[in-house]
Amino acid sequence: MAAEPTTPEQLEDEQKQIPVTVTIEDAGPARKLLSIEIPEQRIKDKIESSYDKLQNDAALPGFRRGRAPRRLIEKRFGNDLKEDIRTQLLSEAYSEVVEEQKLEVIGEPDIKDMDDITVPDSGPMSFKVEIEVSPEVTLPALDGIAVKKPKMPVSDEDIDKEIDRFRERYGSMSDVTDATVEEKDFLLADVHIYAGKEAGESAEEIAHHPPAYILVNCEHMD
Repeated sequence: MAAEPTTPEQLEDEQKQIPVTVTIEDAGPARKLLSIEIPEQRIKDKIESSYDKLQNDAALPGFRRGRAPRRLIEKRFGNDLKEDIRTQLLSEAYSEVVEEQKLEVIGEPDIKDMDDITVPDSGPMSFKVEIEVSPEVTLPALDGIAVKKPKMPVSDEDIDKEIDRFRERYGSMSDVTDATVEEKDFLLADVHIYAGKEAGESAEEIAHHPPAYILVNCEHMD
């Protein structure tokens, strides 16, 4: 029996089984510098799987879908495909290192000399990335430390004040026609605002609000 061809999904799984190598250095307080190297075989496998996928989907003039020669696909899409391959390799390698090394990364990674990183024709692919991580904090022994929980006395007056605050915040207003005006009442009034201090009705009117609700504040009432 002939062996079944390897699917692109199976090839991707095989690629991930080829480990990357990494060296981790301190780059400052709560910062790490990762030197990551992607092995040559993993790069070759990624290139092959990417071209296989593209060849199955590419539609070139004069050829049925999936029938275009590899050399024409490389000529037409080679540059864009290499950029996609580079991005995938960097992303996959970085994610694997973070997961395997159990790094608690804060913020976005800083890939050094990003524009100079290219997919090599042969050999491994190396890059450096600096990251900020959660600081390592060593707590002292807490045994024997007495903790006192303060008791806050609550009086009936405190309870009444809190209930009144809830009433003011969530209560609903109702119309009252035969009553005196008290502090914190709302008046429904036809409001005219005139220019000048102690201005009368003959002064210039600068605003008119018909009608408007006014909160009564006794501290500012004559």
